Amino acid sequence: MLSRFFLILSFTLLIFSCSKDKLIYEPSKNTDPYKLYKEGYAAFNQNDFFNASKKFSEAEVSFENIDLAAKSAIMNCFSLYGINFYSESLENIERFLKTYPSDKNVIYAEYLKAIIFFEQISDEKKDLKPLLNAKKQIEYYLKKYPDSDYALDLKFCKIVGTIHLNCNYNLKSQCIVLLHSLNQGDNVSLRVDEEPLQ
Repeated sequence: MLSRFFLILSFTLLIFSCSKDKLIYEPSKNTDPYKLYKEGYAAFNQNDFFNASKKFSEAEVSFENIDLAAKSAIMNCFSLYGINFYSESLENIERFLKTYPSDKNVIYAEYLKAIIFFEQISDEKKDLKPLLNAKKQIEYYLKKYPDSDYALDLKFCKIVGTIHLNCNYNLKSQCIVLLHSLNQGDNVSLRVDEEPLQ
């Protein structure tokens, strides 16, 4: 009898202790997406890419206008690229391309993807995957958008990547100087004294 009393008492206490009038979780109030975007843009201009990325991400989900959400998404991708979070940036670029396939910034997203792959090239003797990924993405971009503003830059990257794959270090550095000079409009001649490595 005493055990039943304790069982009923403990069950009653359990029920009343779980029911509280005060909510533990309060959903946050909607923040103005324009304010979030402006804060993200201000952080971006101060090279605070981490906070800019957070603000742009929040703004994207808050915007009802699809064009503004897409603009926030691409700015988030670039902010992640700015702090060398390459894998996160690539994930966001892929999400951007799937979510906003007809946005005007798709060309830039594809370009940014190629540049990220290109910047991950370090040493072809250790790992060829970044070099091959860069080559594949650059060729895809040049085939799909041959007359875009970014095509010339990626053509240079393709030449440097080919040199990186086929030549030794001194020749690569000379070619990079040449490409930079050509990009600046200088007349430069390159004398090649060394043979490529076999």
